[in-house]
Amino acid sequence: MNHITIYSLNDLQEIFDAEIFISGSQAMMQEEIKQNCWCLSFEKNLTTHIRLNDLLQFIADLKRKRISQLQQNNIVSSVTFYMWFDEMASQLCFDLTSGKNTRPPFGCTLNILQSPESILQKFLDDCQSKIPALSWENLTILNPGDPGFGEDNDDEAEWIQDVYVTTLQ
Repeated sequence: MNHITIYSLNDLQEIFDAEIFISGSQAMMQEEIKQNCWCLSFEKNLTTHIRLNDLLQFIADLKRKRISQLQQNNIVSSVTFYMWFDEMASQLCFDLTSGKNTRPPFGCTLNILQSPESILQKFLDDCQSKIPALSWENLTILNPGDPGFGEDNDDEAEWIQDVYVTTLQ
């Protein structure tokens, strides 16, 4: 997994220049996920200037670049690109895996989207907010006797993750 902090839009070039690993093998899926997954954090000052169209253009350019890399490497099998917003880490994440409509590397209920726009907007809204959605200011502390106290809500099936999924080839 690749983590990068974006200080300017020029920093996105590192992602375009990165090699991809597509094996075409189910046995190598974890290695594909590890090498092709990117988690982007954006520096706060940049997020005040970045717009939805900037991110939409980045995703479109990234998909074109990955298709070009697949062609240069003579990979003709289907490859799935997926992208999501990790709210807890406040990161925009994406990955590539062999196969058509493969599942992202996390367990929860998926809300598959046909467009990246709503995910990118949610990411921007969170980054540009004065108080991030998962900050202490937005948490509610339950005490004994409060409604809901003692109830476990750790069931990962309850979490619904928006994921943009598209097949590149």
